[in-house]
Amino acid sequence: MLCWMLGLASSLAQAQPTGFLRAKNARIVNDRGEEIILRGMGLGGWMLQEGYMLGLRNEGTQHSIKARIVDLIGEADCDKFYQLWLQNFISRADTDLLAKSGFTSIRLPMHYNLFTLPSEDEPVKRQNAWLTTGFDLIENLLA
Repeated sequence: MLCWMLGLASSLAQAQPTGFLRAKNARIVNDRGEEIILRGMGLGGWMLQEGYMLGLRNEGTQHSIKARIVDLIGEADCDKFYQLWLQNFISRADTDLLAKSGFTSIRLPMHYNLFTLPSEDEPVKRQNAWLTTGFDLIENLLA
C-alpha cells in the first residue's frame, strides 16, 4: 500500500497539472512560474476543538470538552450540537469575506474522528473504517 501511494505521489508530482501551486527553490509558484504569497486563515476550532482556543487551561482536549458538554446537556443534545456546529461554523459568506479581505488560503486543522473510526471501534481491524463526515465537510467548504 505504501509503495502504491508513493508511486502515485511521484507520478502526480511529475505531472504538475495546471492550476496547482508547487515549490521552486524557496518559493511557491503557480503553473506560469509566478511567485505566489499565501495569506492564510486557520479554521481552528471547527473540525478540531482545542482548549486554548476556548480559554480552557485544564481539561482542554477535544474529548474532555465533549464530555463536559454531555454532562451539561446530555448525549443526544450534544450530538445535535456537534452536527450543527460542523454544518454552520463556516459558510459561503465567510469564505467570500476572507477572499475579499485578501486571504488566499484556508488552513484546516482536522481531527481523525471525522475521517475514521478509532482502532478499538473497527468492526474488522484495518478494514472499512473510513467515515464520510470529514470528507463531506471539506468538499462542502471547497464548493
